Amino acid sequence: MSEKIEQKYADAWNEFMPDENRLHESYGGKELLLPELDIVGWLRFKKALPNALQPSRHKNWFEILYMEHGQVDWWIEDTSYNFSAGNVLIISPNELHGAACGVMQPCEHYWLRFRVPDNKLIPGLAKPQQLLLLDFYRNLPGRMFQISSAVKHGFQRLISAHHNPTEFSEVTARCALLSILCTIASESQQSTPAKTASPLSPKIQNVLRMLQNRLDNPPSVKEMAKMAHMSEGTFRALFEKETGIPPNNYINIQRIREAKEMLKEGCSVTETAHALGYSSSQYFATVFKKWAGLSPSNYLNQITSGNIR
Repeated sequence: MSEKIEQKYADAWNEFMPDENRLHESYGGKELLLPELDIVGWLRFKKALPNALQPSRHKNWFEILYMEHGQVDWWIEDTSYNFSAGNVLIISPNELHGAACGVMQPCEHYWLRFRVPDNKLIPGLAKPQQLLLLDFYRNLPGRMFQISSAVKHGFQRLISAHHNPTEFSEVTARCALLSILCTIASESQQSTPAKTASPLSPKIQNVLRMLQNRLDNPPSVKEMAKMAHMSEGTFRALFEKETGIPPNNYINIQRIREAKEMLKEGCSVTETAHALGYSSSQYFATVFKKWAGLSPSNYLNQITSGNIR
């Protein structure tokens, strides 16, 4: 890896203050109920947070992330991932990983880091079961999978046990952790990796294909609903259920994703704004910063300096 990727960065979490647009809850160190855990947490951001996911490695820990709402441009070693709603992403020990430009984009997701002891049984598991679980996570059939809401519910129980500890919290936490680990192992072996599979209905897929061809002049939600032969309210509900994002947010994310590609290819900020139908480069810069976490000019500087994966 280049020294630029391994360099030290500012850390937005050092002075992080929750507000109505950015909420965060995590537990680590002495707060943890289980020795198998290194951290467990949840966050929900309506605005991007720069310097939030800079390159890092976790020597002895697997990391599991579940996306409830939104999309984040993630990378692990030399592979990029569009980590979106309904997916689980797994990072193995000692793998370098982070987010594009270190920015946490608007989203809601859960995460934890865990390890399975080699020479000590986890309570609730027989030795053959623990070896089977360990073998799965050491030899992952893929990196990102579509997963059921059972994983989300497991995370919610796990965080709740840490938030309001009682004499039963350790048992509750252990049941929740095992539910998460085993659900992922079971469901990932029955499904296609999320990079190639689609959980979307044909109607929503058709709308998304149309959107991709009209990013310079995106349709209204009313137009999209008409194309899907639904009422506007029904369409909004189905769209968010399947993509994890309201329609207008999805359009903004896709336009900014396309803008990033154009900037990488050498287009100027003004050219990019014009090509994507923004009324002015100033308005484009405002929207870009909201969803990408940094201005277009700063993004160009990141490209020039080699800090973008």
